[in-house]
Amino acid sequence: MSAGTVRSASLPDGDIGAVDPEVAAKIDDELCRQRDGLEMIASENLTAVAVMQAQGSVLTNKYA
Repeated sequence: MSAGTVRSASLPDGDIGAVDPEVAAKIDDELCRQRDGLEMIASENLTAVAVMQAQGSVLTNKYA
């Protein structure tokens, strides 16, 4: 265990459906909404040059 890891015997350990069925159902509902629906969001057609530059910078690197 690393120095920053805290473990407690009182924390629930198990499948979310067993720990909190209501939250599990909401997650399933959201998955279906995203998979089966089409959500169209109005947005601006033009983006500032500075925003495009920032998007193409090292700030968008992701680590796996």
